[in-house]
Amino acid sequence: MRLYVLIALVFFGTSGCVYFNTFYNAQKYYRQAEKARHAHEELHASWELEDGATEDYQVPRPQNADQLYDQAARKASRVLERYKESELVDDAMFLLGRSFYWRAEYLRAVQAFRDLETNFPDSEYFNRARYWRALCMEKQRIDSEAQQLYRTLVEEAEEEMAARAGWRLGEMAFANEDYVAAAQEYRSALDAFPDAPIRAALLLRLGSSLLALEDSTHYEEAVDTFFEVLRADPDRDQEYRARLNIGRALSMLGDVEGSLDTYDALLKDGDFRAYEGRTRLLIGQHYQVDRDEERALAQYEKVRDDFPQSPASAMALYRTGLLYLQERGDTRLAREYFEETNQEKAGSQGARLAQVMLGHLTRLESLQGSVHRADSLAADSLGAIAGPVLRVEGWQPPEREEDEDEGSKNGGGEDGEEASVDRQSEDDAVDVDDQIMDEEGEERGGGEAGKEVVVSHSLEVLDNLFTIAEVYRDFVGQPDSSIAYYEEVIRRFPSSEQLPRAVYSIAWIHRQLLRDEEGAKPYLEQLVRDFSTSAHANQARLLLGRELLTTDAERAAAEFAEIETLRMTNPNALEDYVPLLDSLAARYTGSPIGAKAVYLSAVAYDDLRGDTLQVEQRYRRLEEEFAETRYGDLALQRRAAQSDGSVAKLERSLKAVGGVLKPGEEMALLALEPDTLDSASLSRKYMGFALRADRRGDKSSARSYYERSLEEQLRNPRALYLLGNISWDEGFFSEATELYRQTLSFDPNNLQAHYRLFAIHIAEAEEDSANSYLQQLLRRDAANPQIRYARDQYPAIVEGEALELDQLEELAIVPPEIDLNLGKQDIALSDWPLVRRVVRPQTPPGMSVDSLEVLVDVLVDKAGRAELVEVFRGDEPFAQAAVNAAYEYEFYPALRNDGNQIKVWVELVIPFFLRELAADTTAASAPTTIDEGT
Repeated sequence: MRLYVLIALVFFGTSGCVYFNTFYNAQKYYRQAEKARHAHEELHASWELEDGATEDYQVPRPQNADQLYDQAARKASRVLERYKESELVDDAMFLLGRSFYWRAEYLRAVQAFRDLETNFPDSEYFNRARYWRALCMEKQRIDSEAQQLYRTLVEEAEEEMAARAGWRLGEMAFANEDYVAAAQEYRSALDAFPDAPIRAALLLRLGSSLLALEDSTHYEEAVDTFFEVLRADPDRDQEYRARLNIGRALSMLGDVEGSLDTYDALLKDGDFRAYEGRTRLLIGQHYQVDRDEERALAQYEKVRDDFPQSPASAMALYRTGLLYLQERGDTRLAREYFEETNQEKAGSQGARLAQVMLGHLTRLESLQGSVHRADSLAADSLGAIAGPVLRVEGWQPPEREEDEDEGSKNGGGEDGEEASVDRQSEDDAVDVDDQIMDEEGEERGGGEAGKEVVVSHSLEVLDNLFTIAEVYRDFVGQPDSSIAYYEEVIRRFPSSEQLPRAVYSIAWIHRQLLRDEEGAKPYLEQLVRDFSTSAHANQARLLLGRELLTTDAERAAAEFAEIETLRMTNPNALEDYVPLLDSLAARYTGSPIGAKAVYLSAVAYDDLRGDTLQVEQRYRRLEEEFAETRYGDLALQRRAAQSDGSVAKLERSLKAVGGVLKPGEEMALLALEPDTLDSASLSRKYMGFALRADRRGDKSSARSYYERSLEEQLRNPRALYLLGNISWDEGFFSEATELYRQTLSFDPNNLQAHYRLFAIHIAEAEEDSANSYLQQLLRRDAANPQIRYARDQYPAIVEGEALELDQLEELAIVPPEIDLNLGKQDIALSDWPLVRRVVRPQTPPGMSVDSLEVLVDVLVDKAGRAELVEVFRGDEPFAQAAVNAAYEYEFYPALRNDGNQIKVWVELVIPFFLRELAADTTAASAPTTIDEGT
């Protein structure tokens, strides 16, 4: 009997230990993950970033930390699944939620925290779970809900958690660049919780907010606040930041000696030896701003010598390269320093910033090379000498082939045929024989053997010159080079509609980058004098303190709006509004509104009358008179597509892989069939089916598959975005907004989501938010014709000026079309599946329609047989007949990149030709086989 009691005790004791050990292992993995994360953050502190650099430049967290968080989540989940009655369930929920948070799986984290709040309202983790749930809302950019939750915690939670909630409210305002509100939130938290453990952190952020205001009346208050941090028992990192910021604030107050003394004191303090590299970087930056380049270089060299192979030394190399590039214009030496950063400390912030700068320099070389080649082609076409290309030091134009035959050099091809020149002709070349001066001031009116000097005048060159100027201005930091290229635009294209933009850009550089108001005035005066009816001229008047005038663009827009109202009244009455559109275009030749009028009349003739003659005349007019507008560009693209035979190329491509598609061979790849139950593979499979349903207009099925894909793998911004589109189309606007924000949380550069949120805020009359997203689009998608049009219409938005709601609506900016097809980048296969043998379906008797199609989904196995067939679209009795035929098909199987076969899902179009078989409708024959060669 005693033996049975002992066995029972051992059994129950062991059972209790199991769930405790499982949770103990979850805690162990979580602690290890936290240790790895903290070590990474210490090594790559976010506040070491360059001014203006975003989170994109921060070094990603090491993969081992994410793996440890994943293991912690799995162990915690096991406690919840198997030991629901244990006393550690709320502990496991809290740990599970935090693990999901650090893995950026915010929806799952929110669910874990909400379950804890719902089921354990008396838990010690209740308020902490609410705080972490609010953090998840922040990450998903659901700011209103996060703020509401934080304010609830400020009022209801214990002091430590309430103070942290107040701190987060300040951080949210700071992130939105509302520094007044941020300072107020920090002050409120300090007043309400004066003894909170995070007092030093609150004071530190309050001081940073005061400095961020860029208002000299607050700088002394900021200095006092940072000194108060030192009296609030800060940790070592907080003390260092406070002392560093005291130096910054003193510098902003003009106390240069006091600032440097503060930095020197930090260098001499042994407690901050680990921070010495950062301190010297700041001192070097201080000298660089003060134009004391030698001292700045000495500081950067000291960092490289004393802290080799560190993030600080990589940043020192980057800043050294930046100094040579921006202050001395030595591109060659700058490039060498940038290239060295990655060898110094791969993956560091300095290395990442250097790689970005190398990308800008490479882009410049490519654009400058394109201009040089265009000039050479223009010169060759006229037997002239190519004009010079402006360039930065260290750049050389591509060398021309010396072994070309004389015919090629002189514009002739093989057998004396005339060489073709892309977009270049005699009309594209501008004779600059008169009064063109080279860099030494010598006139270059003639060349070798009396040949004239020419440069290209193509629209492609115009775009390239503008882009080069903008890269120098916005990314490389060489305002003088930017001005030189804007002046080249003015010289080459004296009649361009883009001239006011170039002149205004030069004025802007003088005012904003060179701090030279006097240098900007001649250009502002030129805008008012020579381009008086342009929007840029009005911006110049504003800066000069003069009265604004009604611009041509405003007059044209008002007139266009009246015509548009007339058109919408009766779109079919072309005779009522097309002459008015033509008249408008004639009076505003070259303008965006004029181009829009011509384009609209072309579309009307095409859609409503099918009058190809009128359509072609208008598209030709767009090409000739409005080439610099986005509608002119569309017309040129249309002409190119017609001339290069896109359809013919597609047909040739199909023949190369088996000939022209015959009836029954039309097929689309949907997805790979996973070999295992791996969640990522399942997610990709459901994504393929969702895309097909979306393409075919079956929004209900598409929604279901997108949701299934996200259930398997939440980190899928494409699915989140497309699911948001469906929600928006179905009228679930709040849900769509949240999905777009989740998209951006995983993919901050998703342009479509930015466009959608921009449109949503306009629709909801949220002017400030819409302007905020417009600024994002200006920075992220500057090449989009819609964005360029907005910038041209309202030049002041480049400087951050907000537009009114009606102006935002007038822009009519729409998201770029998204491709719902699978591409080779989506599915890694060396060979896609193809139909090998078509089987014609048995046609049900008694049908009288000409033809129809049934869409079926076929799982093609590794041998090329139909393993499973399902109907996607089609009615009985044809659907079953199509399924029967599909099972008899033969396919060439899909091949992986390693050459092995793999199962895939395809959409197969099964055609029925009913009238053709009407003479024998009673025949009950088997499906007809059509061999590949038939």
